[in-house]
Amino acid sequence: MSRASTRQIQDEAAASDANASDVMARPRDRRAFLAAVAGAGAGAAAVALSGPANVLAAPPNTATFSSNTQAPAVKATNSSGSAGTAVLAERSGGQDGAAVRAIRSNGANGTGVIAERTGTGNGNGLGAFRSGGGDGNAIVAFREPGGTGHSIFAHRDGDEDGHAIMAERHADNVYGDAIRAERFDAGGGHGVIGIRSGSGSGDGVLGVRIEDGVGNGVDAFRGGSGDGNAVAAFREAGGPGNAIYANRSGDGDGHAIHTERYGDVGYGDGLSGARHDGGPGQGVNGERHGSGAGSAVRAYHDGGAGDAIEVQRAGDADGQGLAAHRVGAGYGHALWARRNEEGGGAGAWIENVSAMDDQHALHVIRDGASGNAIVALRQGEAFGHGLTVRREGTGHGSAIEAFNESESGEYADSILSVRSGGSPGSALRGLREGSGEGNGLVGTRTGDGGGTGLRGENDSPAPGHAIEASRTGDGEGDSIISNRTGPGHGAAVAAYKHDDGTGFALFGHHDGSAEGDALFARRTDAGPGAAVHAVGNIGLLVEGRSRFSSVGSGSIASEASSVTVPNGVVGDSSHISVTLLGDAGVALAWVDRDPLTGFTVHLTGPATSAVEFTYFVVDPA
Repeated sequence: MSRASTRQIQDEAAASDANASDVMARPRDRRAFLAAVAGAGAGAAAVALSGPANVLAAPPNTATFSSNTQAPAVKATNSSGSAGTAVLAERSGGQDGAAVRAIRSNGANGTGVIAERTGTGNGNGLGAFRSGGGDGNAIVAFREPGGTGHSIFAHRDGDEDGHAIMAERHADNVYGDAIRAERFDAGGGHGVIGIRSGSGSGDGVLGVRIEDGVGNGVDAFRGGSGDGNAVAAFREAGGPGNAIYANRSGDGDGHAIHTERYGDVGYGDGLSGARHDGGPGQGVNGERHGSGAGSAVRAYHDGGAGDAIEVQRAGDADGQGLAAHRVGAGYGHALWARRNEEGGGAGAWIENVSAMDDQHALHVIRDGASGNAIVALRQGEAFGHGLTVRREGTGHGSAIEAFNESESGEYADSILSVRSGGSPGSALRGLREGSGEGNGLVGTRTGDGGGTGLRGENDSPAPGHAIEASRTGDGEGDSIISNRTGPGHGAAVAAYKHDDGTGFALFGHHDGSAEGDALFARRTDAGPGAAVHAVGNIGLLVEGRSRFSSVGSGSIASEASSVTVPNGVVGDSSHISVTLLGDAGVALAWVDRDPLTGFTVHLTGPATSAVEFTYFVVDPA
């Protein structure tokens, strides 16, 4: 209803008041009024008074008009060409009561009041106007008792524009609703139900808020502790369409849908989206179109414990708890999680507690052009890591397992760790804590391809190491363990130093008085190969004292000309050097080798006195 039509009702009411004396003056005499009614004919149901005379001199009691035919009990007609009212009912005085009350009793069909407006002229089937400051409604409709039916039923036919019901509320600064619908008691039913039937376009309920004032197009409020929704939307049948469609246009701030859930202890969601049955579709589908900034779905949590978004995927069928897709050429992320402010919590927390094998807490795939499967950035001056991955429990598995299965193309790594910036820090740091067995960092290379299990490269003019390994604490263990297994050719440790710069291919440093070696190499089994194989113009350079387990000592008794020394390292071609540590009166003659058993030292004659000696056993390359 427009402002013009509302003003028309007010004008008609004022004109009716002004012309009331032309239709019927207030009755003054009950007997004269009844006589006038009787004179109109007992069979006539209509009463027409054309004269302006005062018919009744005193206020009557209840006047009753009855009809036992199909004709109306009362019919009022105003055929004047000027403005006027066919029926004007006034209720004055300080007591309760209605100006007009229409009662339809008994079980037959029929309506308490039918208001019809025919013809092409402007006007309303029923116009209700409530003025004055007192409480009250322009229309109050009651439907009692339990039978089916509506308190108000509005039906709009025809192809022209128009509404079955249109309500307007005009007031600049006071609170009030254009329509307010309340449903009381425990029985099922709705405050408002909007149904749009037929194939034509249109809405079951359309809420429109125009102009600049604060307010909502539709405001749904659900109070009380009982089950129920502030808004329940159902879309049934196979045609396309949405259970709820929200469109927010204009430049001002605001949301297409804004949901709030209050209450300290009650369980419930700010927004719950459920998709049932076998058809495709989402429980909640958030789409953001156009060039403006904004999110397809934004979840905000400000308060106690809880999640900004909780996603659950139930059932045995394949599917994701959360599927994020970023399409198109524009910059942006498929999934972006941020944790702000000082409170604890992760930007994104992903947990998989499934008992099924080979399932991942996080599975990330980057397919196609250049780019990374995961990029983790840690900014700011506070302590923290770009990526922290934790593997707990007794089950077998790694905190991080990276696969690069590229068959062609440019050189690529399973893991590339880059540390930039001027502050100290490591590109990759492996830390093993606790009493359990395990390694800080394990590099393993399997398969037929070339490559190393662990490669450290330092390409910088500043001092620094390609690999630095530190083992601290009282427990047994090594800074680096390099294990080469299998029949293939290769070294447990291969250290290369290229270019002209000074430095070492392999540097081992041990500081402190505790027992331990700066570099320890072990070659077991009987196969060919050395624990340490040094090749170069200087194959081995030792500064300081050196020790060899193949160096030993012995003694020759007085009057003896030879002595046998047991030593299992002696081979067929071993070189054995012997040095006498005293004057035996004779000289050293030769050494006789007994492979894998030892050797015998021979003198040129019997020793004039006992003498000690040292020996050194080495093998040719």
